[in-house]
Formats: sequence, structure tokens, C-alpha cells
Amino acid sequence: MKINKTERIEEFFNSNQIPYEIHATKQAGDSFTIPHELDLDEYSALIACGGDGTVFEVINGMLERQDNKRLPIGVIPNGSGNGIASGIGIRDTDMALEAIKTQIAFKADLFRVLSDTENNDDIPRGREAFKTRRSHSALCLYFGGFNALMEEAIPLKPYLGTKAYDVMIIKHWMTG
Repeated sequence: MKINKTERIEEFFNSNQIPYEIHATKQAGDSFTIPHELDLDEYSALIACGGDGTVFEVINGMLERQDNKRLPIGVIPNGSGNGIASGIGIRDTDMALEAIKTQIAFKADLFRVLSDTENNDDIPRGREAFKTRRSHSALCLYFGGFNALMEEAIPLKPYLGTKAYDVMIIKHWMTG
């Protein structure tokens, strides 16, 4: 169920001294336009608060930029299904905010769909391409036990960085 989480997010970021700006959407397509037009040099990450459609638009807005600038994308689940958030192990708002605070990040594959062409370079960049000729999406598969693995890695992250996930994976394979 979609609810307004602005106050909860602002309270969390303020109490943890995390600098932020909220760019609220007002109409369909804003989730594409905002990351497409923002000066990404001013930010360290983009956080999408919404469902799969919102995350889909944020990914595409960033990837359709003429300057090819990229930032990490986070997800605060607030949709009807939240498949993308679930696929990366984020179950709820609190878990998402904790991942942002502790800077939990990992690389994930995206896939690109081209329509009516075999050459990506033939498609113009920007809004003309989005949803008509080229789109990008996150391929999310739920890995059983990933939520527990992510939670167990949090205390090790300050010491091991992203290698904390490797340590937890090895631990789970050995004790599995």
C-alpha cells in the first residue's frame, strides 16, 4: 500500500545527519525526468521511494542522460508489490533506511530491451527512447536467506566494506 513516507524519511535523515533533498513527483513521468535532468555532481546517490514502476523510471531517467553520469540507486519500498526491493533483500522502510545509513551497496545487473532495432546507437537519447525504443530494468531474483545475510553483514561493513557480504556468503555455505 502506498503511503506518504516523507515525514518518516526526513526525520531519519535529520536525526542521522544525512544530507538530502526530496524531489516529490507530481505527475506520471516525473520519476524519469528528475534523475534525467538533475545535476548529478551535487549528489552521492539517488533514492527512489516507490514501487517497481518508480524504480524503473529512475533507472531509465539516469541511463538516458546525454552525459552518461551515473549514481548508485537506492530503494525505499512503497508500492503494491515491491519486487525490486524484495529482490535486493529490502523488506520494509526501516530496512531500507538502515541500508542507506550504513551505506550498504552492491552491484546488480540491469538488462536493456531494444525495440524495432538491433543497434542501440540508432535510438535517440532521452524521453523519445524511453518506453518506445529502449528501456532498462533491474533483473531481480529473490535469493532465499539473503535478508539474513544482509543483516549479519551490517556489523562487519565498517571493517570489511563490501567484502562483508563475501564473508557472510562463505559462512552460510559452510554452515548451510
